[in-house]
Amino acid sequence: MTLGALLFSGCDLWDKMMGKKEGGTEARRPAISVETMRPLRRDVVDYEEFTGDTNAVNDVTLQAQVSGILTKCDFAEGAFVKKGDVLFEIEPEVYQAALDTAVGNLESAKGELTVLRAREPQLRIELDRNAKLVQANAVSKSDYDEAKAAHDECLAKITKAEADILKATAEAQQASINLKYTKILSPIDGYISRKLVTEGNLIQDHKTELAQIVSHDPIYVFFYVDETTFLKLIENAKNQVASGGNPEELRIEFRLTNEKSWTDDAGNPLHAGSVRYADPQMDETSGTVLLRATCPNPPVVDEGISGIIPGMMVHIRIPVTDRYSALLVPEEAFGTEQGTRILYVKDSEGKARVRRPELGPLQEDNMRVVRSGVEPTDEVIVSGLLRLRPDADVEAKETTLEKLRQGM
Repeated sequence: MTLGALLFSGCDLWDKMMGKKEGGTEARRPAISVETMRPLRRDVVDYEEFTGDTNAVNDVTLQAQVSGILTKCDFAEGAFVKKGDVLFEIEPEVYQAALDTAVGNLESAKGELTVLRAREPQLRIELDRNAKLVQANAVSKSDYDEAKAAHDECLAKITKAEADILKATAEAQQASINLKYTKILSPIDGYISRKLVTEGNLIQDHKTELAQIVSHDPIYVFFYVDETTFLKLIENAKNQVASGGNPEELRIEFRLTNEKSWTDDAGNPLHAGSVRYADPQMDETSGTVLLRATCPNPPVVDEGISGIIPGMMVHIRIPVTDRYSALLVPEEAFGTEQGTRILYVKDSEGKARVRRPELGPLQEDNMRVVRSGVEPTDEVIVSGLLRLRPDADVEAKETTLEKLRQGM
């Protein structure tokens, strides 16, 4: 075969590959089979999402107020304890003896004062009598001086005895307080940690940590909100005031890291709470504000561990709009063209037309809000996207969201 024949044969093969007929006309490509569905309309709410962590409302580290040998640890580690439960004891006998001694010293001081107060009137009478007699030269000046010295000494002893009573009273009160401190009580309801010190160890007051107690219900959720979202929340609060609503509580919803959905089967939030605290100033470095929500967190069983414990990471969402009506398209119907999200819509001529809609947030059921660019009557192509190209002929079959998801 000559070179010319080979070239001609190659061109003919190329034309056939490109879909050209022998007469020079382009062969019509077969229509692409696709499925379509119309956008769904329903009420939605726009949310902003954040991450945060949980904290205990009450978190107490137990320390001894008195020193001594730890003689008793009366609790099960990790158990729920109630306010007032006795958890530790530190040598109560030693402090009981100190209280008894202090009370004895107090009673002795009171007895001494009673004797002195009974003696003082007699010495005062003796002093007055000697004062009259010395003026009449009936007694010597030294006798008067002795009577005055005896009376003055009695008054001084009374003053000292009164001071001793005050001191002994304070010592007895302190001894009584110390005796109470030998029994370490739970200051809150909560779950207690493991024992940080066991029986037999020497405890130093205000230094030795014994255990930690944390509350679980309710629980705090801390998270940071960026400035843009914070301004949206303020604007929503203004709108609520204008419409007669109560913006005092900002509701949040959150889920744990192992939870994929925000709501249960009935559509109720898995976890929810109210923001009741915001930092009074914005962090200039990060441009964020710290918010704190208070959330109910009942135990899984009576006095058992709650499903959420302090220190967990949570995913949070906050509504930033009121409920509004929107068009939604399945997320799987979207393609990408040069970094832009696109949709294909079948037109009246049976061709795939490209739309570049303005998108809203993705909903929990993987439906995407479309703010503009799609009409309720449009037939949106939801399958066969990999074979599509702009203006391609399509053979469409209408489907439903349920059938689309079942076929995936």
